[in-house]
Amino acid sequence: MEYENNIQAEVKSESKIQPNQIIRYAILGVIAIVALSLVISIVSALLPGKFDTRAKNNIDWEVNDDGKMVFVFNGNKMVELSDDITEEIETNYGYYYGIGTNYDREYAVVRTEGKENKDGEYKYGDLYVVNSKKYQKVADEVSAYKMSAFGETLVYISDGDLYVVELSKPTKAKKIDSDIDGISAISPDGKTFAYYTVDERESDDGEVTVEYDYFISKN
Repeated sequence: MEYENNIQAEVKSESKIQPNQIIRYAILGVIAIVALSLVISIVSALLPGKFDTRAKNNIDWEVNDDGKMVFVFNGNKMVELSDDITEEIETNYGYYYGIGTNYDREYAVVRTEGKENKDGEYKYGDLYVVNSKKYQKVADEVSAYKMSAFGETLVYISDGDLYVVELSKPTKAKKIDSDIDGISAISPDGKTFAYYTVDERESDDGEVTVEYDYFISKN
């Protein structure tokens, strides 16, 4: 019995972690975290932008007391839209879904709501680009658009024609194609984008078939 008690006592003593071991592990953990932080800092300095997942800028927008949409860049640079544009920005239950930004939040794109004209024809809204200095109209009656996540590329369709433009030069658009129905996707860098046409046909027996043709363009 005494022999068994000695064995149990030895097992219990060996299973306990000594306080100095806990301190040692804690110190090693802190050293590892500091070393990893230093490595990330050095790599980020040598390769700027490659490992920075934060947006470089910050854009906020709100309607001020005068009823105008105001864009605030990095907390101080403000750009104010006119009354008529503010009133026509696409909304849904108070949410301005007609506003989008690129990843770096250096630019904002605003589209106004479409509406019917006097002849009962539906007209799409107009498209604007906003930066920290001013806003500029890109095009009238824009049915679809996509903005690259990175870079400064904007692709849009106006009156059935497909255009590509740099956000820094929104008035100098380049026409790509005609009779286009939609934009499928744009690459993050904006150098490649896909679009499509829709061909709807009805047979003699009334059966309707819809065909999609897809195209890829390099900017």
